[in-house]
Amino acid sequence: MPRRALVALLAASVLALAGCGANADGDPAASPSASAASPTRASASAPPTSSPTPKPSKSSNGLPEADPAFTKHFDAKFYTSLNNDYAPFGFPEQADILRAWDSRRDQLGDCSTVAEMAAADKVKIKKLVADGEDGDPDADTIVIAYGYALPYLTGQIDSDGKKMLTLAIQRLRTFYAENDVREFRVMLSDLKSFPATDC
Repeated sequence: MPRRALVALLAASVLALAGCGANADGDPAASPSASAASPTRASASAPPTSSPTPKPSKSSNGLPEADPAFTKHFDAKFYTSLNNDYAPFGFPEQADILRAWDSRRDQLGDCSTVAEMAAADKVKIKKLVADGEDGDPDADTIVIAYGYALPYLTGQIDSDGKKMLTLAIQRLRTFYAENDVREFRVMLSDLKSFPATDC
């Protein structure tokens, strides 16, 4: 199956499970299902917030507003590119994952993990990591979307998520070695110096 087709299929499944669809503007980050509970809250015993769900915010590039810690550390322009197949959100399906989670930012906290985000979307991220080991670049593309969505929205990443993200980038760098992709070199360098946070 072609890479874009598989990535599209995976992302459509994620969005459907998250209860997201396109709004009148064609934005796939329409309101998620109110009944969807997520294990990604900062604390399982924390009482639900009484404030309404924040409205997703958009930057001028069509992506949600990034956490300041993400913007400060991951400052190369390609991190927010929607037209670069080597960027974390360069495929529409990757950007859709970010937008869907932006509409559920209130479910993320300082102790959220990449695996919890994927699990909340019924995505078996460890299986995707294993599929990537079998040479499937589409699986690594989805791992990268989740791996960057967490720090993009919260300013932090867990150590296991950082390891999965690093592995996915390294494999894509090897897969596209003949192209000597600059973005992969920059992502690996930036990720290496970005500290993981575990609770």
